[in-house]
Amino acid sequence: MRSGVQPNELEQGLELLQGKSILIHSQEDLSDSIQFFRYIPLLVQLGARVFLEIQPALIPLFYAWRNTISLIATGEPLPSCDYHCPLISLARLFKTEMDMIRRSIPYLFPDMNALKACQKKLGYSSRQRIGIAWKKCSLPLTTLLTLQQANLDFICLQKNIDFEESKELDHYQIAHHSLELSTLTGTAALISCLDLVITIDNSIAHLAAAMGKEVLVLLPFSAEWRWFLHQEDSPWYPNVKLFRQETSEDWNAPLVRIKNALMILPSIEHQIVTKNLMNEAHLQFQNGVFFKAEQIYRSILIKNPESHHASQGIALAALQQNNMADAIQFMQQAVEIAPKTALYRRNLGELLRRVRQLRAAIASHSMAISLEPTSAENHFLLALAYHDNRQFELAIQHYRIALSFDQNYGLAWNNLGASLASTGDKHQAKTAYAAAIRLNPHHAEAQNNLGAIYSEEGQIDAARTHFEAAIAANPDFIEAHYNLSLIKKYTASDTHLMTLDALAQKINHCSVPTRIHYYFALGKALDDCQQYARAFKAYAEGNRLHYLQKPWNKTQIHDIVENLPTVFSQSFLKQPTQTNETRCPIFIVGMPRAGTTLIEQILSSHKQIYGAGELSILDDLIQEACLASRTPFNTWVTQLTDDELAKLGEKYLDQTWTLAPDKQFIIDKMPSNCFYIGMIYRMFPTAKIIHAIRDPMDSCFSCFTHLFKTSMLFAYDLGALGEYYALYSQAMQHWQSVLPSNVIFDLPYEQMIAQHEALSKQLLDYIGLPWDQNCLNFYKNDRVVRTASLIQVRQPIYKSSVQRWQHFAEELQPLLQMVAPYRHKKGISA
Repeated sequence: MRSGVQPNELEQGLELLQGKSILIHSQEDLSDSIQFFRYIPLLVQLGARVFLEIQPALIPLFYAWRNTISLIATGEPLPSCDYHCPLISLARLFKTEMDMIRRSIPYLFPDMNALKACQKKLGYSSRQRIGIAWKKCSLPLTTLLTLQQANLDFICLQKNIDFEESKELDHYQIAHHSLELSTLTGTAALISCLDLVITIDNSIAHLAAAMGKEVLVLLPFSAEWRWFLHQEDSPWYPNVKLFRQETSEDWNAPLVRIKNALMILPSIEHQIVTKNLMNEAHLQFQNGVFFKAEQIYRSILIKNPESHHASQGIALAALQQNNMADAIQFMQQAVEIAPKTALYRRNLGELLRRVRQLRAAIASHSMAISLEPTSAENHFLLALAYHDNRQFELAIQHYRIALSFDQNYGLAWNNLGASLASTGDKHQAKTAYAAAIRLNPHHAEAQNNLGAIYSEEGQIDAARTHFEAAIAANPDFIEAHYNLSLIKKYTASDTHLMTLDALAQKINHCSVPTRIHYYFALGKALDDCQQYARAFKAYAEGNRLHYLQKPWNKTQIHDIVENLPTVFSQSFLKQPTQTNETRCPIFIVGMPRAGTTLIEQILSSHKQIYGAGELSILDDLIQEACLASRTPFNTWVTQLTDDELAKLGEKYLDQTWTLAPDKQFIIDKMPSNCFYIGMIYRMFPTAKIIHAIRDPMDSCFSCFTHLFKTSMLFAYDLGALGEYYALYSQAMQHWQSVLPSNVIFDLPYEQMIAQHEALSKQLLDYIGLPWDQNCLNFYKNDRVVRTASLIQVRQPIYKSSVQRWQHFAEELQPLLQMVAPYRHKKGISA
């Protein structure tokens, strides 16, 4: 290491490199520099800014990495960096073991101008081109030339040759391209034009291997450490085969093995026939004749079972014909034939993601990244799988890595926004969506997604602008039409209603999710225009399609409710966990669409209360605990100790209070927590539980007219809604009978509408907080609202939602019969 450069050790862990700079000093030996360069992309993945001091001759070969790392020729001034490290030491710092050596091939690439010049100079040959390199003192040229065969063209890769060797090359008509071999740039271009390289252990072996060329390396009896012992392949390069001397100075045995390998190389004629068939298959595929393309690919595979190109072709053709089973089977076969081809790993991962085999998809994409760590697409697709698996932080990490390799990757900016939004980071999500739009103002998905955030924030004009931009970019983008419908109040002459009517001619050719969005949008528009019969037909069709796709299974909730009297008896509930906890959760429970969002918006206008929306935290913790104990909920609850209850409660509070650490009160308005009130009371004896009550016909019908973001599968069928309401009512009746009367605050929606100020004051008294005038102006609260009520809570109290179901009374008679007993108990006769 040059004087004046003070190294800093990284023994404490490579995570220290995040956001830091590191100067890597290459080795004097070209082979070492090429071999260990593979670790440089890993430093970039760790978030480091990398400076690589490298031999000047190698810089053109590393030019493809110029946007990722800073290259410095040996002898030039060195920058001041946070950390310094010799290149060869990276193997130790990354704790490399033999089965985890990075084998990302290729990672060196020829200069394109030099390659074109070399291709032009060599011209066409019907024979295989084999590059050769030797060492006179250990493996002389004459010995290597015993490998010559009639179907092979040998090309010299030896830079320096003596007079005798020159004569021998001329005798055997072996080309020596001295001009190209005078530089590494020219040598790399020449190697790119070859079919195979046969060489001793030298820099040519490493250069060709790092470029992805198939290499046969002749090793002496006592080989260098890097080739290990007794192996015929190399853990460093998957495209290298090793041929070792069995005894010192005896090359006969390894040369015989190489000669046998050369004899079975496919002829150029066979390759041409296969190539013609492959070209025909590609042409059929491009023309959309997928069945014919698949037939040709299969015929190639029969003649050549090791053709990974044909296997992938079958997989892609099967995908286009919606045959996912064959698509996955043959892409897996391509991976097995060519396990070090990142493209196949990537494609397999995406196929697995589409059939929701997310763990397998993540594993496949991770392997693709290990093979091509600087591929933006590899990181993008892994992020997509992580997002689908709800591992949003990991998705964000890999979207950002993809963007570090390609800042103009618009789809990555858009999807980064979606993952950020899923974590609640709306500000950063908007920034990501805006970046996608700057790259392409006609990016319909990004426009729609940005509009959705503005809608949640109550910035309705901005939301409308982006939804309309999305529709202008893609007039058939139904999700944008749906989102626009949620923030509009339609009249009969509204041009967007006419647009929705016109889309009816195309909608039956769309996917089921698209058709669902369409019918809910159309229903909303017709409902606004008081065309109630047509509106109900649209709502009913949207719900029918959704319920056919995902029917509700009531078993779990039914079992919980039926066993409440046994599990959550009065004696069990008399033993709440003792706590000195100052953090106080507020739970708003009840039927969906019963006013839970309105209550949260009013309360969160108070300066000491934070509205977190519908949190799945409690249900997630309970489901995880039941899964870990391998017992159903009712059994698990009875086996809980006070200590386990306390720890569960602490986990809930810790996770919830990350959202607003400075608040004493946080609202969790997940309506289905009504089935966990006994657990809530035992864990948090001081928690506030507000029960949102509404006419069952209004709450059930309001559910029926909304497309929920969360899983409320009962909401898409009137019969299921009636059954769910009965189970909810049964649960609430039990809690009211076994808990002290001051534990649950019942809040009827209709009374809240009629007596807003008085009931708001009662609510704050129940919580134990002083009156805050902001609670009267709740519609000015600028917090994010993520539920179907996002527009209603941006307006002052209005009464049009009361008895709304009456407009659809004829169609709702089956539901009315199911909930009539509960309406009677509430004293509702209309």
